Amino acid sequence: MTEEETSRQALDWLIALHDRPDDHDIRERFEVWLTINEANGKAWADAWRLWKLIGETPPAHADAWAPRPASSIQIDSPAVVPDRANRRSSRHIRYWRPAALAAGLAACLFFALPNIRIYWHADHRTGIGESAQVTLSDGSIMHLAADTAVRVIHDPMTRGVELLKGEAFFEVKPDSSRPFQVKASEWTTTVLGTAFDVNLGSQTASVAVEQGNVRVDRTGEGPSVEQSLEVGDWIRVERGRGVTAQGHGQPSQVAAWRLGRLIVKSRSISDVIGELERYHRGVILVTDPRLKSRLVSGVYDLRQPIEALRAVVQPHRAVVREVTPYLIIVSAS
Repeated sequence: MTEEETSRQALDWLIALHDRPDDHDIRERFEVWLTINEANGKAWADAWRLWKLIGETPPAHADAWAPRPASSIQIDSPAVVPDRANRRSSRHIRYWRPAALAAGLAACLFFALPNIRIYWHADHRTGIGESAQVTLSDGSIMHLAADTAVRVIHDPMTRGVELLKGEAFFEVKPDSSRPFQVKASEWTTTVLGTAFDVNLGSQTASVAVEQGNVRVDRTGEGPSVEQSLEVGDWIRVERGRGVTAQGHGQPSQVAAWRLGRLIVKSRSISDVIGELERYHRGVILVTDPRLKSRLVSGVYDLRQPIEALRAVVQPHRAVVREVTPYLIIVSAS
């Protein structure tokens, strides 16, 4: 798991604990998560420091889950409070808005640094909700989706790029003497002349072919991958697991983002939110970790990312709250 994902989990727990401070199940699952490894403890400590640095007043039971060494973690019983309903209402009025603002700013601080590092190494990049078309030196055309970063590989024997983040569609000019390669994390897609899409997520990557043929290879530790794809074929791979899904679809649906659409087939809500965040200038936090793993399918409008988000989670009876234009909270109803 990447540092960015661990930081995001820490923020999710921060919101969940603040939103439902008397929920024993959430507190117990949080304690398990906190003690799994040192990275989780460090991410939580960083989140807590940022929360307090921004000036947030500690939520109820803060003494029970403030950062401390894993060996000293204990689950304390919540205090018994008279007139609980009234106290909870007033607590939310007092704490929720500053908490939301703090979480939004903390999230921005967490996720800005990794993006800065990526964009520093990129030759071409797009911002949130932006797209771009780039003609490479060999005449191939690269279409960049929103929030994407690409580094051009300069090699006399091959042509290609490294996809550092996001998604791109490639129209490759044929050249039998110099194959064109797209590197995305530990996966490499190789072609001679074709049109295809590559999407790099935090833990997964996918390739879909509109024209021609491509080969997808995986290098490094873990299961090997060497897969040939033809027109309409698509494949999804995951770090440490290899191929997790593949199939065949309409070539016209490849890189549907160029038409402002997101086509989803049996993907987790977490993955889909990752796609929508490329089109929303802010942070989307999910308070229930179990909700993230639930699968969805559908066609969503990338031009209306918040409405698309509501459509994604509605079948699972989740609620989308726009706390600020830059902070969206998704929670179980």
